[in-house]
Amino acid sequence: MLRLLNLESGLNDGLALPVIVPLLALISADNPDLLKVLGDVGLGIGLGVVVPALAIWLMQPGFLKTVSIYQSLIGFAIGLLVLSLSSLVGANQFLAAFTAGITIARLNPQVKEQFHRFGEAITELLKLLALLIFGAILGPGLFTGVGPGGYLFGVLVLVLVRPVALGIALLGTRLSWQEWLAGGWFGPKGFSRYFMLC
Repeated sequence: MLRLLNLESGLNDGLALPVIVPLLALISADNPDLLKVLGDVGLGIGLGVVVPALAIWLMQPGFLKTVSIYQSLIGFAIGLLVLSLSSLVGANQFLAAFTAGITIARLNPQVKEQFHRFGEAITELLKLLALLIFGAILGPGLFTGVGPGGYLFGVLVLVLVRPVALGIALLGTRLSWQEWLAGGWFGPKGFSRYFMLC
């Protein structure tokens, strides 16, 4: 189930974006340059395939080898290279990164596994930093001017809407009520993290 939740949350974004980006360009501009938008999408996907494939090919014996202590950084270095190149040529960076991840996992699962521990730590650190900055910016004026209806809405969203929606989505599963409550409180992505910690 953990794998399915992670797969679902990742695939939705990456597979929908090549369709959404051109549609957003069509509705948001008076004279949209659809060919440029499609070119950026295609270039992002192309970079996400070619750059990691070339890097993994260069890692083969006889070309580039890394000391074992740096092997967890290979995926990170490939990601930075894809991001830099896509930024330089104006490609869609999200699609380049998404496609690069799929390419690395497909061509060399060992790189993915080596990066996993380092990537998890960096991800959690950056999420905490983002929450700290977000809280510092919103903290002082967050609750000024919020009436009783606003507080009621916040409570309903937290304790009623998401648990009910997730409960409907999970009908027919064999989850205990404790697991259902954890999923309802943390959401699907947080729920997968909950199972990783258990």
